[in-house]
Amino acid sequence: MKRYCLGAAVFAAISMPACAQSSVTLYGMIDLGVAYVSKLGGASAVKMLDATSVPTMWGLTGAEDLGGGTRAVFKLENGFLASTGAQINPNSFFNRQAYVGLANRDYGTLTMGHQASLEFEMISPLYAAGWTLGTDLMYHPGNIDDLFNSHQIDSSLKYRSPVFKGFEIGLLFGGLTGVAGDPAYARAYQAAATYKIGDFAASAFYGSENHRAIMMLSGTGLITLFGQRLSAAPFVADNVKNVAVGLRYAPAPYVFTALFTQSRIGYQGQTSNMNNYDLAASWRVTAALMLGAGYTQTHFVGNVTNTGSVTVNYELSKRTGVYANEVFQRASSGHVADISTIGPAGCRSQNVVMVGMRHRF
Repeated sequence: MKRYCLGAAVFAAISMPACAQSSVTLYGMIDLGVAYVSKLGGASAVKMLDATSVPTMWGLTGAEDLGGGTRAVFKLENGFLASTGAQINPNSFFNRQAYVGLANRDYGTLTMGHQASLEFEMISPLYAAGWTLGTDLMYHPGNIDDLFNSHQIDSSLKYRSPVFKGFEIGLLFGGLTGVAGDPAYARAYQAAATYKIGDFAASAFYGSENHRAIMMLSGTGLITLFGQRLSAAPFVADNVKNVAVGLRYAPAPYVFTALFTQSRIGYQGQTSNMNNYDLAASWRVTAALMLGAGYTQTHFVGNVTNTGSVTVNYELSKRTGVYANEVFQRASSGHVADISTIGPAGCRSQNVVMVGMRHRF
């Protein structure tokens, strides 16, 4: 971290206080592993997988003390693939986050720009993947509920309140750019609340987004939806509404979570719901060793998928860790298993066994 102080002469010229405390931090993570996949397009495969434990990315974040408990803040964050060096989104350099705003210790934080959803920020800690187990292979099909930070909200205003007697709220209003002739084309509204007391936490979320693009074919294993044959191109829903409620109980060294999410997809007057039910538990055996297990049941367009996982995480140091996990999924008869980030199995069942390494800097 580097700190900078601008001279009084410069600030005097523009009638601002001298020597405000500023900081800029460069940070990031790299995660890579090798997996055996029992079925991928009908055949077994060995493949390298990026970012299944933590996101592979780098970023810059900073703050300037403006006085009176207020700071100017910013964050620029880019995701990439360690296996190839390519950007995750070749059309967006800071694809994960790009925002600026103000933070006050008494009134909260207001930011604007390209930002992560409130569901990712405030619901993910209660999730069977995410921060409980540390395996992205357990994320819900297509990430329609935004629990994985692969879908961000453009041109958005976000407010996060300070924590007051255990309560925190978040509000987001996005899609402010719109398109020609339709200012509400990508309009998004989100609200979330969290309550924490001791080892217990509960969260709830509601969000609505117009013209949401979803990688439906590769993310869910579906071939058709709403009578339309799916292609490799994103499926653009007219509207997606998400709700989530979850609980977390964390009496050290254990963590137990339960979560329900529903994504209602609207397209040309038709709707379809994806319902997800999650349970997870982890045990911090030692400061370095953590064991975890999780289960998810997903209901979507007549298909019920059951997905389970076991995970072992071991920290070699404060910055470097290794892990191993196994994830198994079985779909309903006539449907195809498709573990998150792997690809359609070509049959009802899919199993992934993986070992990997991550490093934070």
